[in-house]
Amino acid sequence: HDSGTDADHQIDRAYQIALIRLPTPAQKVLALAFIRAQTDRHLNDGRVGGQTGRSARVRSIADTAAPSADAVKTVQLAALADLCHVIINTNEFIYLD
Repeated sequence: HDSGTDADHQIDRAYQIALIRLPTPAQKVLALAFIRAQTDRHLNDGRVGGQTGRSARVRSIADTAAPSADAVKTVQLAALADLCHVIINTNEFIYLD
């Protein structure tokens, strides 16, 4: 991907592609927190706060990736994909103003 591995740049690029603008400072903070939370969720095999909510995709990542740099990279990309799904489900993306 053209934004490298830096979450800050990835968020900016996702917003630029989907919404043709950069995120507001508040959106950037929320997006960074979301990526961190989703990365932790995927790394912890879908368990957050003791709850299990494993999707097939998360189960696949957890079952095949050893806890290594490659596994972390895989779950970070999954978290970024999750953020992209959120962005393209916003009213701003779906409807013209």
